[in-house]
Formats: sequence, C-alpha cells, structure tokens
Amino acid sequence: MSKIKLFRTSRLTPPDTIDLFGLKLSRMTYMQTLDWVDANVLKHENSRACVFSANVDQLVRYHHDPQFRETYKIADLIIPDGMPVVWSTKLVGNAVPERVAGIDLLYGLCSRAAHGGYRCFLLGAHADIVQAAGDGLMRRFPRLIVCGWQHGYFHRDEPVVDAINAAQADLLFVGMGSPRQETWLKNNFSKLRCRLALPVGGAFEVIAGRRRRAPVLVQKSGMEWAWRMLQEPRRLGKRYLMEDLRFVPMVLDELRSRRKTSGRA
Repeated sequence: MSKIKLFRTSRLTPPDTIDLFGLKLSRMTYMQTLDWVDANVLKHENSRACVFSANVDQLVRYHHDPQFRETYKIADLIIPDGMPVVWSTKLVGNAVPERVAGIDLLYGLCSRAAHGGYRCFLLGAHADIVQAAGDGLMRRFPRLIVCGWQHGYFHRDEPVVDAINAAQADLLFVGMGSPRQETWLKNNFSKLRCRLALPVGGAFEVIAGRRRRAPVLVQKSGMEWAWRMLQEPRRLGKRYLMEDLRFVPMVLDELRSRRKTSGRA
C-alpha cells in the first residue's frame, strides 16, 4: 500500500470546549459533534482525529493516574459521556448542553459512513461478540461497509495494525474497555491509516445483544451505572461503589478552585 500523508489538528476546526478537571471538554450537542466530525474529518481525505469519551470512571482515572492522563493528549475531541459529568459542568457554572454517549456517537457515525461509503473496522471484545456486533451494525445500516473486525485478546499490536491498514478502514471503533483502549490508541494511532478512531468501551456487547442498554429514562436520571452494575456486579461493583465515589470530592475541589479564581479577579 502506498504511503499517504496524514494531517492531525492543523486541519481541524477547533471545537467549542470548556476546561474541566484539566481537560478540554466538548460543549457541542450530539448533532453538532457528528457535524464537526463530518466537516473536519470525513469530508477531508487527508485529515484524521481521535475522539475520546469522558465519563465518571474515566475522569476519576484521569485525575489520579498520570499514565492514563497521557493517553488523552492524542484526543482531538473529548465528549461528555455521562449525566454526572453534565451535572458537574452546570455546578461549576460552564454547562455543556447535553450528554453525548459513546454508543450513540458510534451509531451516528455508522449512519454517516453508510451514506458516505466510508469503511468501518471493529476492534475488541471476544471474537463471537465483535463479529455479531459487525453483523448487527450492517443490519441496522444496510449500506454500511464493515471492512473487518478483530477480537481484543491479542498479544502483539503490529499484526492488528497491519490488518486495519490492509482493510483500508476509514473509521476504527475500539471496544477493549478503559484504560486499555485509550492506551492502545496512544501507542498505535500514529501507525494507523484510519481517519477517525473512537474508543467505545462495552458497546459491542450491547450491539451484539449480549447486554441490554438501560432504558432512556434511566440514562437521563444518571442511574445508568446502577443498571450496568446489576448486570455485571462482580466486575463493576467495586468500581461504581468505591472507586467512582472519588468523583464527588473532585467536583467540590473544582468548584472551590473556581470560586477562589473568581474572587481574585
């Protein structure tokens, strides 16, 4: 395959963002996010971008783990994925307009890819799950091109990178769970020829029908974590009931810091 010149942020229009916990968090709605990707990446052959999510779990890890913090340096756009994140922006006085869930963004991007003829590659989960997710996406979007998939249980990155490049993927969805998916992209995005990369956590299991997504009312109530924990109590119980509680003092510290700054202004 011939080498192509790929550009990063130099050709991307800066999105509307706010500063929160040291991150530039997007202030765009779901539709504005899709339009930003469409205008800046999909319709510009030589542009590319990484889009990361920021939910409570990821923000807590970002705040306490310097190595994980490094992964977000490759993100060209960081979306607010979780109602507690949306509420925290309102509390500190610089609200984002709405939650932009990673799985919803995946669906929206697949819809645009189907209409535009862009090729999608799925990376992560068990082989049967990621294959079923690919089949599910093609049923939902009949014109969608899923040019390949790869399970997430591999030991060497190089063959996986080569497979994605050989498939000529435009969009790469990485569902290996956090922090592995972000770390993998940090280490490998520069070697990939795809134009957009999006970590999607456990979305493949939902798309494949192996796990149910919370009802819309539960999502809007901010209790989606409880819905997920009931489905996977062993894996998620400690995370949600202990580790993610550290988000509360993070928000309070952010609020105190902003009040001090405004008081000195």
